[in-house]
Amino acid sequence: MIDFLKSVSIALVPATATFIAAKIAAKSMVSAEESKTARLIFDNVYSEIFTLLEHHLYQTTTLLETREFGSKINSILEANPGYYYPSLKVYCERMVHSNNADFQEHFDVFCETFNKQYDLCCKKIGIPLRSAAFRLNRKHYKGNFGFWSTYFSLPGAWAQPILFIAFLVFFYYIDKMK
Repeated sequence: MIDFLKSVSIALVPATATFIAAKIAAKSMVSAEESKTARLIFDNVYSEIFTLLEHHLYQTTTLLETREFGSKINSILEANPGYYYPSLKVYCERMVHSNNADFQEHFDVFCETFNKQYDLCCKKIGIPLRSAAFRLNRKHYKGNFGFWSTYFSLPGAWAQPILFIAFLVFFYYIDKMK
């Protein structure tokens, strides 16, 4: 039995090491190519769209503004075919063709999609992501849930409510002791 385990371990150790080395090499080669592609996407499309929308992400817009943003973004996308994720084009076209009933919804959906894809692209090329404080100051979140999830991603944000609750409990028991 012991001889069998030795023979199996002798065969498995080099095979496992080779497998791990191959995975690491493949990941580094793919990562380099993804990084180059992400850099092209960022330089050609996303940086221009972010500059256009930075002060308007997740904000309330009018029908005219939504259509203007849609047409400007559409012209950026058409000038750089293939340098964006196809879903952006779909949401952009919805903004251009929106009506009174759904223009804000189309703008919000575009903002959510662009926000996620912009951050993903920045991660791939090593550009620092917008901090939670920046997002809160610029209101780059949607609704109450977006606010609180962004707020609690700040360093030390959990300490404030915990301390507040601890003080409430402390003063409650101090008051009961009287």
